[in-house]
Amino acid sequence: MNDERFDQLIKASLSWQADDVLAQQPKRLAIRRLAVRLGRSADAVAPKESGTAGRPRHRFARLAADFAVLAVAFVVGIGGVVYMLGPGSRFGPSGPLHVSERHGYSLRLPDADWGVVEIPGQWGLGTFLDAQSPGSDYFERGEESRHPMTYMWLASQAIPAQMSFDGWLYLQDGVTSASVPCFTLQGEYTYATVGGVRARVGVYYCPNFMGSETGWATVQVLVAQDGRGYAMYFWPEQEPEMPPLPEVRREALRWLSGFSFSDADRSR
Repeated sequence: MNDERFDQLIKASLSWQADDVLAQQPKRLAIRRLAVRLGRSADAVAPKESGTAGRPRHRFARLAADFAVLAVAFVVGIGGVVYMLGPGSRFGPSGPLHVSERHGYSLRLPDADWGVVEIPGQWGLGTFLDAQSPGSDYFERGEESRHPMTYMWLASQAIPAQMSFDGWLYLQDGVTSASVPCFTLQGEYTYATVGGVRARVGVYYCPNFMGSETGWATVQVLVAQDGRGYAMYFWPEQEPEMPPLPEVRREALRWLSGFSFSDADRSR
């Protein structure tokens, strides 16, 4: 769907505020992204597998894409899907609360359509944390959820008494570079408060994920509490639906607004 066709549909559905929508780039991009997700325009790329997620990308009829633009633009225009547009307020109290005794945290999920798998075992010191690593808490978005993140996982490990937090960060950077060399840090590390504790935040991007010629980004959050180091990874949709990197970072931090530390069960 080209820009001219998109503008025509916006003006047809929101005649009373079309100029306002088209002038506001964030709202315009949000409507278009949601329309692509719902309708998959006829201009979409050829079907192919999407990384490890195994979700095929389909080509749909132009009518479906046009209808998606009309429907989403109308609802966004009257303010009915603010949550779908991404960054904003904290998650509401209606989202389920996931409590991990072994890692000592609680996390408010965006909605009830997220599945959680606690993989047995312990995350070993000096090893990279992926979705299926021992000790990983793996979260996956369900088909009904409209949250822009698709996957998230985290785990914790004891930091040796003789190792500082900076030393643990250095160790994590080494295993990250060695394990996933395609992903490179975008810009500089930043810092944010997670569960009342200062955490390091890095946005990584791989332009050719697993040889798929499709880009993907992840947000890595590293933090320490009570002698344990925590690693968290947030994954949005892959390109071409992937939001801009600053928005991906904001969504990860927005998620973590519902994160808090508790006492970890060291016996597990």
